[in-house]
Amino acid sequence: MNEIKYIRAEDRETEIDFLSILAVRKEIERQHSIENKESITPENFIGVTITHSFDDTKLPISLDYVFLESDWNTYVETEVTVRGCFNYGLKFHTDLWKGYNHLAILEFEGEVPKVLLSLKPHLESKRWDPRYIICRKEDVHRCQKQLKAAKEEHDEFIRIHNPELYSADGKEDIKAGLG
Repeated sequence: MNEIKYIRAEDRETEIDFLSILAVRKEIERQHSIENKESITPENFIGVTITHSFDDTKLPISLDYVFLESDWNTYVETEVTVRGCFNYGLKFHTDLWKGYNHLAILEFEGEVPKVLLSLKPHLESKRWDPRYIICRKEDVHRCQKQLKAAKEEHDEFIRIHNPELYSADGKEDIKAGLG
């Protein structure tokens, strides 16, 4: 059985024009080839913080399904390519490393889907805000099953080892005025 390939988009970058960064622009032009240079438009790109990557992978990679992690009925089928990443917002690269957070540059076949534009901006994001899973359509059901099992395992761990946090269930954000 093949490994499930998915990434979790936590929030979006709203302050950086990625295509104005020379290293990013050159790499994307190289990936597109000289003939397709005109198809590179800012409306097709979004930067998102990803906190789960499936494996150490050389970019670009293509995925084709986006769904809301907390509501699997909110989804869009769309061609998306992970073009490159920044680690710690400093160094642009074309590697995705398992276990590391990245600011990933995603390119869509058309404009960025509205569902992803609903991600909170990076500095405004809270831990209870919606997250999107980006995967291959063929992996959707296996991915959802794996996510459900991981959530149940995490909830059980928290319930046993940190019951006060488990019972809060997001109420600490509301008390702090963050919810």
